[in-house]
Amino acid sequence: MVGTRSLGTLGYFRKSASRLRRRFNGDTREYDALLVCAEFVLIDQTKSRLSSASVDNLLPVLAEFPKVFPEYADRRLIGVLASLYPDPSIVTYATPKGVLVMGMGDETMDVLNPSALGIGD
Repeated sequence: MVGTRSLGTLGYFRKSASRLRRRFNGDTREYDALLVCAEFVLIDQTKSRLSSASVDNLLPVLAEFPKVFPEYADRRLIGVLASLYPDPSIVTYATPKGVLVMGMGDETMDVLNPSALGIGD
């Protein structure tokens, strides 16, 4: 559990976890990182290399999430794919699907396509 911290436009987050596992329908679901805010839940998958399949594979994870974590079903889900240096074509591919892509900026990881949120840049 983490104390509340600001995420700018998204507000404050209340809980975070990494390498989170949960049993669901006899199988294990694993999440690289989960960040819970008052109105949002960010679900991150971190890869050494992103592809269009990475984006496509994240979409069913997002669709299933409210069933796996019903306690967060009232929050908007935001999928995040992170990699050190994602190809610009992946950023373009992920944006209309509403998936954020993070990559290395000057000193920190940056969101490369904030417009994927549909709430302004």
